[in-house]
Amino acid sequence: MYRLFSMKVALVFVAIYALSIATGTFIENTSSHGVAREYVYDTLWFWTLQGILALFLLVAIFRAKMYQFKKLGLFLFHISFLIILVGAFLSKNYGYKEDLYLTKGMSRNVMLSGDYFMSLHVTKDGETKEYFQDGKDGAFDGVFDLDGREFKIKSGYYLDNAKVEVLRQKWNQGIKRGAMAFEIIRDNIKREKYYLEDLGAIQFDDFELLFNMEPKDKTKPYFKIEANEGKSQHFKSNLLIKSNFGEEYNTSSIHDFSQGILYYMTDEIGILASEATTIGSIVAVPQEEKSKNTNTVMLANVEYDDMKIEIVLIQKDKYFSGYKKEIWLDENTKVDIRWGKKITTLPFEVYLHDFEVKRYPGSRNVENYFSDIEIIDGSKNIKAKLSVNEPFTYKGYRFFQTKFENNDSTIFMVNYNPGIFWIYLGYVLLTLGLLLNLFRKVIK
Repeated sequence: MYRLFSMKVALVFVAIYALSIATGTFIENTSSHGVAREYVYDTLWFWTLQGILALFLLVAIFRAKMYQFKKLGLFLFHISFLIILVGAFLSKNYGYKEDLYLTKGMSRNVMLSGDYFMSLHVTKDGETKEYFQDGKDGAFDGVFDLDGREFKIKSGYYLDNAKVEVLRQKWNQGIKRGAMAFEIIRDNIKREKYYLEDLGAIQFDDFELLFNMEPKDKTKPYFKIEANEGKSQHFKSNLLIKSNFGEEYNTSSIHDFSQGILYYMTDEIGILASEATTIGSIVAVPQEEKSKNTNTVMLANVEYDDMKIEIVLIQKDKYFSGYKKEIWLDENTKVDIRWGKKITTLPFEVYLHDFEVKRYPGSRNVENYFSDIEIIDGSKNIKAKLSVNEPFTYKGYRFFQTKFENNDSTIFMVNYNPGIFWIYLGYVLLTLGLLLNLFRKVIK
């Protein structure tokens, strides 16, 4: 048994460990820290190697009886490495560095990590199942088991500046579904653009909008649009619809659906179709210049049974929503595809009272920026002021003022590291062990 944990064998594992660290450092310098984590630091084999080294340390401690007081220096030296490994394990598995986005006058406890995820939210006959899979920084390639049938999705590429459009196509091009682009207009001012293809539906707060499919519950407010082969585009709703020209549409009939007409579901909410086609698809067209009509999108290919389609995932909110796409496998099965950064929740709320950007006199260059925040933790309210070089710590969560987007919005990096105490303790014991060994040799 002792031969297995001999010094020669230990040195072999130490050499392998040193080579692994050197490889990780090389990858980090030539590529990125994320790639080094993926191929070295976060791998099972690397942590298994560290576990083997920890086992060698334990065997050495008991074999040499380092726990005796006269060998205190050796004991502290060896046990310090074990404590550092424990701290590293806690930091790796339970610590994180997240981004907290806040706008003046709002509170939030939801943060975004640097890690990406892909998820499917599959709703069938009123029941929803969730499927998750980690993604890479630039892409993902996921295979999900949906009741014994494979659902494959693979990313193509990003377009940072693209205009999403409805592409009209001919019947002989293999496209047999309709597509439409429309805007939801609230209070005659706020405009939000959406896109739908066959068997598509979007649930808003006040009503459900459906495209080429029937509502599940016709007692609830809905607005159904049809655009199929050989049929004119038309709609039906159980709401009393009015147009911006004063025309009213009853709930018992099917009505023509015309582009350019604003249809009001209520006095405050209307729908305006900008593009619609009986045969077509949603596509992303690269643009040279950014504008309010361009989006960041990701193209992906989906395969399920005989269905093979390319989908456009539109980034609605780069801070929280990530990329989203809803598709219907049939009239009873909806798949909500989401891809973006992982979300972590703080055990308390952070409220941004004020945010100030200080610039150099006579220049637009930023000298510093400050945030007045308030921690809302149950009945506790703690106020603090942060700047670039003045972080704030609460319950082990360390807030750093890292960047901002405008004069009202800022971004904090939140660092939570439960292993840092043990790592520092390990370094202290390591130093103390070295000093005791050195002092012991000097005395001799």
